[in-house]
Amino acid sequence: MIGAVRSAAVAAGPGMASLFESARLVLVGEPAPSAQVGSFVQDLPGHLDSAGVHHIGIWWAQADDQDLLDGLVTAPSFDEQAACWAVHRQTVRTGADFAEYLDVLRAAWRHNRRLGPGRPPMRIVGLDAELALDAVTDTADLTQPEAWVHLRPRGPLAMVAAEVVAERILDPGHKALLVVPQAQAFTRWRRPRHPLVDRYDIDVRDGQVLGLGNRLFAMVGDQAVTVLVHGPAHGTAGGPAWADVAGGRLDAFLAASEVETPSLLALSGPLGDLPLGGGWQGLSLAAVARAWLVAAPPGEMRPPTPLRGLVHEGNIDEQRRRALDPILRRLDSTPADFDDRLTSRVQDAMGRWRTAHLRPGDMGEL
Repeated sequence: MIGAVRSAAVAAGPGMASLFESARLVLVGEPAPSAQVGSFVQDLPGHLDSAGVHHIGIWWAQADDQDLLDGLVTAPSFDEQAACWAVHRQTVRTGADFAEYLDVLRAAWRHNRRLGPGRPPMRIVGLDAELALDAVTDTADLTQPEAWVHLRPRGPLAMVAAEVVAERILDPGHKALLVVPQAQAFTRWRRPRHPLVDRYDIDVRDGQVLGLGNRLFAMVGDQAVTVLVHGPAHGTAGGPAWADVAGGRLDAFLAASEVETPSLLALSGPLGDLPLGGGWQGLSLAAVARAWLVAAPPGEMRPPTPLRGLVHEGNIDEQRRRALDPILRRLDSTPADFDDRLTSRVQDAMGRWRTAHLRPGDMGEL
């Protein structure tokens, strides 16, 4: 298996670009935010440009702010304050204000500044939409499924994002790389609903989650492909919320093969046949993804860098209204509470990256 890993591994940037030889949409699914995945996306504009791809879709910005995003990445100078606002309007919901997300906008701007006359700029496309916050009370608990019937009158996130991709990328004939949560990245495979992970803002059909990737697959078939970032995998119904990939054996194979990172692993042959294990019994790596992105050596993933201080006394009323956490929505919440939530989100991300580990007796034959 070590030889299979070495044979499958290619440099991640060129490897990602090569997927567009047959694909129109590549969905990169991350199980949790990290410094390395953010840095990887920042390095992609040049590789994508060489493949004729000029759109990167991101879940941490809103389609409603597309004019702002377009202006940010094509301006003579980078407006960091406006970029922070574009990210924060979306990420304040869940406490995911990270410098790496902001720097994806900066990287697109830098790429565009180097382009010659007449070259198409790299466009950053916001995939989510504003919530109908006027349809709920300021004290409503937005973590309850009942609230989302009112917050998403157009349908759940996957439906909204699929409409954005169709209108702004597919209909005009473009290609795009889409960076999304792991749960939204699956194309062919439909994930069983998990009672802990899938509580609200989802579309469930016959016990299976119809995510963004599934909807895009219905539009363009195999021209929409999944790339999963190596790390903990969403569990399935009846199991834990998160599961180790192949019982930690893939980590052992990666460590023993000493492949450079970031690397992209093509999932064919014996590597693709490797069983996922955990809550994904009966599935192989190739059953859920076209390729596997190894952003860092096993055990070396770092948490993202928090952007603190974006909530202050001058804007806290609006931030309370936008937050999902009922504690932050309280009238007595403070800017420090928002920073504490951000710290908790970083710790949660790090905890997920540490989920995948090698247990004694699980390694099998190398």
